Amino acid sequence: MKYYYADAENKTVGPVALETLQELIKLGAVKHDPMIVAEGGSEWRPLSTVPPQPETHTLGGAPGMAGGSVPANAAIDKAVAASKDALAAFKMFATNPVGGLAGAFDTLGHSRAMGVGIAFGLVGVLSSLLAVSRVIRTDFPFLPSGFDTYFKLFLIAIVPFACLLGSNAALRKIFKLGGGLGHDCFTAGAALLPLTALALTLFVIGSNDTSMVMAIVGVFAACLTVLMLFTGLTKIQKLTDRAATFLVPITILLTGMAVAFTAKTLFNL
Repeated sequence: MKYYYADAENKTVGPVALETLQELIKLGAVKHDPMIVAEGGSEWRPLSTVPPQPETHTLGGAPGMAGGSVPANAAIDKAVAASKDALAAFKMFATNPVGGLAGAFDTLGHSRAMGVGIAFGLVGVLSSLLAVSRVIRTDFPFLPSGFDTYFKLFLIAIVPFACLLGSNAALRKIFKLGGGLGHDCFTAGAALLPLTALALTLFVIGSNDTSMVMAIVGVFAACLTVLMLFTGLTKIQKLTDRAATFLVPITILLTGMAVAFTAKTLFNL
């Protein structure tokens, strides 16, 4: 059963699972004992009037049996669930990447948003590797393309997500904001999606004779990254507009410097 709830501004948000709503309350993202209504229902009532839901246990994927899932199966299930959540979240804000970002997070809840953010980050890493592999084959065929080279490129591709994740977590601690790692992961992963699109575009069309196309896509990707990072920090992590105005460019600058430093160190440039 999922529920809609009234936020601090008395706006309807959801639907979300009951456990997700309770977790949001613990994180301070939702006021204590909000008014809720069941999905498909019409009667609003305080959350405290809803009886606790019984826990279900699974063994090897079979519901209703005591015990726990096999670890490997549990990991696979979590990965599949995160992938589905990531696709659903992407559909929510694909046509409105700035305005729909906070709504997508509220719908997912803290735990699922963390998985979605990590999934977005992994897609970004893989897209970067695909783009670079094509550039190496077409524009720099003299460069080595063995496992060692691609492993180094993999490490470099991780840096943007790791830097944004670390920056978001640091800002949350410094400014004593609410939320948790799920807020940090989701904001970082979502903000990198435009650059993921840029990398996929480079992989599909290549870089030969497409400098104008790549420049146009690059401008869009850079602008959307800034806007989505700003939205994530202000609407999801509740940083003030004034602080985010200065911290967003600083964060992006430091991330770029970290990527350049990592590349220089690994390839002895």
